[in-house]
Amino acid sequence: MSSVPTSRRTAGGTATRVRPARTETANKTTATDTTTKTKKRINLAGSTAVISDYFHYAINCILFQRAIYQQSDFKMVKKFGLNMMIVEDESIAEYLKKIVDQVRVNRAWS
Repeated sequence: MSSVPTSRRTAGGTATRVRPARTETANKTTATDTTTKTKKRINLAGSTAVISDYFHYAINCILFQRAIYQQSDFKMVKKFGLNMMIVEDESIAEYLKKIVDQVRVNRAWS
């Protein structure tokens, strides 16, 4: 294997970088080539449900992590492969449900 210089001096005395030679990777199949062929598209109706679900858990996560309510007001549930803290207080849960339901119903961007 030959040594490729990584920098050279110009007439002004400053060094400039020289890019190493590229190697050809023709006829190689990568893992990304096969995964892009099998991707499923998400329709808008399904994506609003997913987004509103994430939104619900994100709000609960913020309320818990910022200690806006006491830790005793939350219960742990498993969602998205993670342990999430959900508020147990009925009045807060009802208010959050109203907000998240508005996201689900209001599909004006569709």
